[in-house]
Amino acid sequence: MEIRELEIFLAVVDAGSFQSAAERSFCSQSTVSETVRSLERSLGVELFDRGHRPARLTGPGEILAGDARRMITLAAELRDRVRADSDVITGSVRVGTYSSATTNFLAELLPRFRADHPLVEVKLVEMGGTDLPVAAENGQLDCFLRQTTPPLPEARFRAHPLWREPFQAVVTPGHPLAARPGPVRRAELAGAALIVTGRFLPGGLLAHPFWSSMGTTNIAYEVSHPHSLVALVRAGLGVGVSTLLGLRTAGTDGLHVTVVDDPIAVRDVALFVPCLTPPSRQAKIFIDYAAGFPVPPGCTVLGAGAPSH
Repeated sequence: MEIRELEIFLAVVDAGSFQSAAERSFCSQSTVSETVRSLERSLGVELFDRGHRPARLTGPGEILAGDARRMITLAAELRDRVRADSDVITGSVRVGTYSSATTNFLAELLPRFRADHPLVEVKLVEMGGTDLPVAAENGQLDCFLRQTTPPLPEARFRAHPLWREPFQAVVTPGHPLAARPGPVRRAELAGAALIVTGRFLPGGLLAHPFWSSMGTTNIAYEVSHPHSLVALVRAGLGVGVSTLLGLRTAGTDGLHVTVVDDPIAVRDVALFVPCLTPPSRQAKIFIDYAAGFPVPPGCTVLGAGAPSH
């Protein structure tokens, strides 16, 4: 019985299906199925009732699930204690992230971190903001970068504030907003056809105070990525509104970009660590390193006491 087998077994338990467990474990469904079969062969029992959907544990499966999480935690604690007396820090850190944070922050941080800690491997996992906390609590991530809205429960996640970036509007050179200097005002956005990134779901776009105050009546297009937003702006379909780093990642050459003049038109980003399982020694090294690393150009340092958006 191996720790990785237990992790995949618990992924099936938590996800309710082998396919969903494969997505959470970042491997194929056949790998998940074969791993569970291998675990069943080694134990001599069936762990799941495969005729039931969603996946349902058998009696022996219930017993194993009850102790598997504790076994994984104990193994991690034992590994850390064994390494504690050594000055050499080794191992891997699984970091959840999203595209603009990877491009504008981690791409600068990782080479320096590798130079300072060459034996610590950093594994990046990019996913959506709603998926990151779930992956962390399932043991798939040691920490993750995420905007602070919607807020995460303080009892479950510890936040290390990193940076604040402004919202920006992007238009074609011939658009009326490009004809004058200075920031764009809220009233001007309220009267324009907007192109945005985000989801109109609880905990999505409208969880941010700026968008909840603006509403969605004049949103013409909702897309998932700033590249798509910029493409629609280039097509003359409206005013794009996104964050500084998102637009920087997408590329806005030839377009007019200006900051949104509103004190709540900002996005705060933090590094989150799940509270349920203490971070490993190498994860602590990475967390401290990231928390003290320079923020991306154009952003401001977000102090621990600053209000978040």
